[in-house]
This record gives sequence, C-alpha cells and structure tokens, in this order.
Amino acid sequence: MYKPINSTGYISYQLSGRQDSYLTLKDAMAEGKSVFRPSETIAITGQNSVRLFKNSLDEIIAVKAPVNSIKRALFRNNKKFFNECDDEEKSVANELRLLKQAYPEEKPCYLISGLCAVKPAEWTYRIVMPYIYGCTLDQCVTDMDTSSSFLMLILAVAIELDRIHEQDVIHGDVYFNNALAKRNETSGEYAVHFIDFGSAYSKDATTATITDCKKSAIRWAPERRSPDIDELKPDISQDVYSFGFMISKLFELLPESVDTEPLIFLLLLADIAQATDPDKRPDLSKFIIQIEDGLSPAGEKYQAPRMKR
Repeated sequence: MYKPINSTGYISYQLSGRQDSYLTLKDAMAEGKSVFRPSETIAITGQNSVRLFKNSLDEIIAVKAPVNSIKRALFRNNKKFFNECDDEEKSVANELRLLKQAYPEEKPCYLISGLCAVKPAEWTYRIVMPYIYGCTLDQCVTDMDTSSSFLMLILAVAIELDRIHEQDVIHGDVYFNNALAKRNETSGEYAVHFIDFGSAYSKDATTATITDCKKSAIRWAPERRSPDIDELKPDISQDVYSFGFMISKLFELLPESVDTEPLIFLLLLADIAQATDPDKRPDLSKFIIQIEDGLSPAGEKYQAPRMKR
C-alpha cells in the first residue's frame, strides 16, 4: 500500500536508449523537491495511458497522457488527423479543470509539459494527479455473493455521480472502468471515486465538445452519437443514459450464485434510463430513492452515507 502523496517534486521519465528527460511540476521548481520515477503502467487504452511514479519515500502520483497527446506525437505528419484534433494544451487543460471542479480537495493536480521523445521534438502535455486506490466496478461485481452488495455499489455510484453533477460537471463517459470503489467491510457500503475526465464537459459546453470523437461509443446517449444534430445542449441525462447502460452490463457480470430477483426493479429503471428521448430518462434521485427503498428492512428506512468532498 502506498502512502498518500503529500509533497511535490520532479518527475523523471526513463526513456529507452536515452538519458532521463525531466518534466517538472508547475510551481514546483525549488531545490530540495523529491524525484518521482516510473513505477508501473496501470492503464493503456485507445484513449489514454496512465503511469504511476514513486519517490524514495514510496509516495506515489499518477500521470495521465491523454489520447491526443499520444496520437499527435505519432501522427503529426498526418495533416488530416492533425487538423481534426483540438489544440492539445487546451484539451488537456480543460480535462484538468473539470477534474479539479469535480474533486476540488484533491492534491496534487497539475498540468505538466515537456518535449516529446520523437523527432522533430514537440511539446506534449500530461496531467499529474493523486493515485486513487480501489477496484473498478466490474472487478467489484465479479466477487459479489449477494444482491444487496450490488444494490449498495450502484447506490454509491449514483450518489457520487449526482454530487459531481452538482458541481456543474458532466462526466461524459460513465462506465464501470471509469469509477473506482472501496468497500467498508463492516457496513458493506461503498465509497466511489470517478476517474478519467477526458470526455467530461461543463453545463455550458459546445456541441463539438459533447459529441467529440467517440461517435461509435454505444454507451453514450444516442443524441451524442448523431451526426445530424447541429446544436446539442449539455444535459445530465446524457450521463444517466450511460449509467443505465453500465448497470445492464454489470448485471451480466454477477456470479450465477447471486439471487437476482431483488434486482429486477433496478434493471427496469436502467432500461428506462436508456430511452432515446432524453426527457423520458429518470433523474438520479429516482435511482437513489428506489435503491434505498430496496435496501430498507421492514419498518425502517435505509439511507446511504453521502460523501463530503
């Protein structure tokens, strides 16, 4: 288990066949700061890469390289792709802004820059953030043995997503690998933390931002995938659609030993959430109320804890 990060310093990238190239944390240039070196890569997808860095005290930070940063380095001679990409610094800075808006108490959160390792050298950008310990939602579900555990997990996700919406942030890519959960072994309740704000947008976002580049992602609301929409308003119902889609997929991952009868109401609600008409999608509050009712013993009202950030 790594200690929480409580200091800032230099990040050292050990590049194959090259000397260390140093990317310095913004506002952390003073002497005496610790050096964070590569520990392991925890995520490589078509959208981003996330690497962990440790210092000599075993403090840890995570560094994310968003998709445009990688692709611009690899395909910078492809003018068609290059012209279609948003300005990289603006794109990464926007992701960082929304991350900090959703989790204002988290530190460190920085934007760092440095020369790319390919020639001709170009500036690339990374996001430095805390390492969040937890299991992805699909990992949690495959180990479950009761339907109440499933309800508690989905309830915690709904509460946390609702809290993020209250910060005027729409996550944009709600899925089981974009949220981490930790279970309290005593109460059985979960604490959930959303990650990967690369597709996030604010409530005043433009149409181009809302529909940006993932038109084939079926977990996205259909209006975000439609090439015929000239003007699309940001709306939290777009996250609700993905939330309903995710619930359906997580249900399929439950072990056969789990009694799914108590989950039927949740599946019906998840199906309604995937309505083509955004106005027909339920609010997250409806999920929260109905799941809490489903977890309430006779004569008592269960209420899940609300995490304060």
